[in-house]
Amino acid sequence: MADLDLSRRIVYRVDGMAHVDVRRGLIYRADAGTELLTDIYLPPGRPPASRVPAVFFIHGGPIHPAMMAPREWGVYRSYGELAAASGFAGVVFNHRFYSLAGAETAQADVKAAVDYVRAAADDLGIDPDRIVLWAFSGGGPLLTWAWRERPSFVRGVLGFYPFLTLDAKAGGLPILIARGGLDNIPRVNESIDAFVRDALAANASLDLLNHPRGQHAFDILDDDDRSREIIARAVAFTSEVLRPGTAR
Repeated sequence: MADLDLSRRIVYRVDGMAHVDVRRGLIYRADAGTELLTDIYLPPGRPPASRVPAVFFIHGGPIHPAMMAPREWGVYRSYGELAAASGFAGVVFNHRFYSLAGAETAQADVKAAVDYVRAAADDLGIDPDRIVLWAFSGGGPLLTWAWRERPSFVRGVLGFYPFLTLDAKAGGLPILIARGGLDNIPRVNESIDAFVRDALAANASLDLLNHPRGQHAFDILDDDDRSREIIARAVAFTSEVLRPGTAR
């Protein structure tokens, strides 16, 4: 992402994205003198007692700590807006995946963000027991705790062009994976293909979406019908797994 225009937004839009409510700059974790922040995008005009499910957008890495904070990138701002316009809370946050050696710290940050939102659910108007994790690119390994612990409040997992480690085991959680057929990072699709083989062997609930002409980050780089179809299907998948009363 280093050479990418960080203001670029996703190539898919729905009505209402420009009119969502946003609570910006909430401190979800203070650690080692660092305050980690989240922005939470919420559907407008909600009744006071209503509760909406939450989608956590997990950015990739490693990134340089001096880069613009990912919660300010156009891709994640627009995903937060898309989530809220679709009836969910979109949780966009920074984590500290600054090097491969720091992956455990970043994974702990992801868990802390989830814990923060669940603890503040009443104030935020969020249902703490209906959560989806949606990871991008190098953020894939930060899902490891969810694969391992399988908390009941996580109803599904999505990965867009994710790097998936050997720790990623598919059983028990509905999964949607989207890959770009022309991804220029070979290990990404290699890891996805290995994960899919394991998932099918385990008879897991898996949706695999392939963009034959898609690049890495096709959702912002490839403004075409297939990119929009994939994003729309991911939103529909999210709605399906977060529907009240839906069993995992």
